[in-house]
Amino acid sequence: MTSQETKFYDRYKKYFNINNKIIKLVDRTLHSKIIKHENNPLKMTAVYFVIKAIKTHMAILHLCSKGYGEDAAILIRSLLNLIINIFYIASRDSENRARQFIAHAAFAKLESYNIYSKYPEILDKSKSFDINEIKKEAIEAQNQYGFEFGKPWSKKTILQMAKDIDMHSSPKNNNMEKNYDVVYNYLSNFEHSNAISANSYITDRKKGWDALTNPTDNLLPETLASDAGYFLTIFEKFCDIFKLDAKKEIQTLCAELRNLKNNN
Repeated sequence: MTSQETKFYDRYKKYFNINNKIIKLVDRTLHSKIIKHENNPLKMTAVYFVIKAIKTHMAILHLCSKGYGEDAAILIRSLLNLIINIFYIASRDSENRARQFIAHAAFAKLESYNIYSKYPEILDKSKSFDINEIKKEAIEAQNQYGFEFGKPWSKKTILQMAKDIDMHSSPKNNNMEKNYDVVYNYLSNFEHSNAISANSYITDRKKGWDALTNPTDNLLPETLASDAGYFLTIFEKFCDIFKLDAKKEIQTLCAELRNLKNNN
């Protein structure tokens, strides 16, 4: 570790420690059993989501250790996106929804081709695709699931999926919608470089502006806590789908995280 990384690690040691415990839990769980998706569409999507979540989780820790909380926080938004997608798929009609998610990749290829075709110099560099095959697979997927250009795989917005999850939860709640309204929207200001996020980067002084280019503590504890909580949510759903025995350890870590947040 550099002296800069040591400073932030020491300052937020408890937050880094709980995230390190999560990494060890994931390693133990995934290495204790051979993970087979068995061509089950729900399991196939769950593998994709958890692997993506692991890499995002690690990237957040890396950025936080260097004092770049704003950019790490943007990735929290990505984790929430993953949560909403995997919970939406798994909540009901899961096999069909998972197939629809997978099938959309073929349609998205054609959508991307249509965009890139405006720039022949880009397409000319890639001779590895067969446009006729892409069109054929896209039309088959469209005919089966009614995909539309410019719309996501579920044909619902992230907020609509969040509301659907809450509506069919037992008991009904607004947890996903609340996370979208509070966390997703707030972090979208950083993702889209909205003016409201400017105070994290520049400070107005009487003699002018200060540029906050150096690493800072801004958003570090909140981001580290959210990283742990959201990743555990995704990993618990993954374990449920694959019937992996990690529930007690996940619950212990969740309790430790709640205690940490309540006392800081």
